[in-house]
Amino acid sequence: MNTELSMSRRKKTPFIRRHIPMTVITVLFIITLGFSFVLRSSPELSCFFAFRVFDKVRIALGFVSSLLPFCLSELLIILFVAYLIFWLVFSMICLIKRLVKKEPLSKLSKNLLLIPVAILLTVGIIFNLSFCAGYFAPPVSEMMGIDTELTEDELFFTLDYLVAVINDSCSKLSFENGSAKLTKSFSQVADELVDCYDSLALRYPILSQKSFKAKPILLSPLMTYTHVSGIYTFFTGESTVNTNYPDYILPYTVSHEYSHQRGIAPENESNFLAFAACMESDDPFIRYSGAANAFSYIADDAYALNEARYFEAIASLDKRLFEEYSAYREFFKKYENNPAADLSSAANDAYLKANGQEEGIVSYSLVSSLISNYVCKEAK
Repeated sequence: MNTELSMSRRKKTPFIRRHIPMTVITVLFIITLGFSFVLRSSPELSCFFAFRVFDKVRIALGFVSSLLPFCLSELLIILFVAYLIFWLVFSMICLIKRLVKKEPLSKLSKNLLLIPVAILLTVGIIFNLSFCAGYFAPPVSEMMGIDTELTEDELFFTLDYLVAVINDSCSKLSFENGSAKLTKSFSQVADELVDCYDSLALRYPILSQKSFKAKPILLSPLMTYTHVSGIYTFFTGESTVNTNYPDYILPYTVSHEYSHQRGIAPENESNFLAFAACMESDDPFIRYSGAANAFSYIADDAYALNEARYFEAIASLDKRLFEEYSAYREFFKKYENNPAADLSSAANDAYLKANGQEEGIVSYSLVSSLISNYVCKEAK
């Protein structure tokens, strides 16, 4: 009798009382999501929280993950996917038993589903309390005192500057099969670029948050099929880099992810800062990486604006840069068209648009005015 009464009471126990941790996580997610919408309406408030409050969260996460010699986020993602596969198989078995043997659906199967839901909500909470505000802060150009208007003379001044940097760097580098070869280890490059950002932060304090050394992704060859060269994983505070890409991509990618680690969210601003930080280095390969990646953006706009002046400007350019681009295109043929890339691009585009970046993945290339005005500003 007492057993039946006890079971009856358990059945009537509200979901909230039976799943207190899940309820708490859900409530916290709703609260932080609501606060993130408040931040969207105020760039000044977003700036304060992004660089004066939430930076503490990014630093704490980055410090903890930096204690590990491997990429924590990669491990967590692998475990999460493995768990989903386990849950799917387990649930299918339970469903078959229900259909064939008329057994009730296992409560364990239902409860196991709550775990990945709780994980995703927790990731959402971390995003809202660490990185989200950066999307709605004032533009980095405003915070760094850089003009946004771009004249033809400024654009071609920048093109001339990049040609000079590339020529100087190429004379000090070794090339193999058309590609410049990185002679330092990934770890050394990652350390040097932390110093580059620290140097840049002396002139632009908005970048003064501490960086933690980038980590290589173990499954880089597989990741290349997604066309992703690096990710800042906000839920662990790590800058992670796909090391399968050609060498000249690596320093620029590390630098790009470091800007996210320091609170800069928009992709065009991170591409600009990747270039600016690379230019702080004395290492010819790091400077080459920054200039070679920036050149593709500046050259396209310069060619569209004044074709004759463009060809005049690049007449003295070291032709090994075009060999670099050609080698990259050859490398990328293997990964160019595949469902993983389409899915990754669609997901990233939706993510960026959901966070106020109306151009979506096109925003990566909207960087010429930032680079050009920065080069002109620094040259004065």
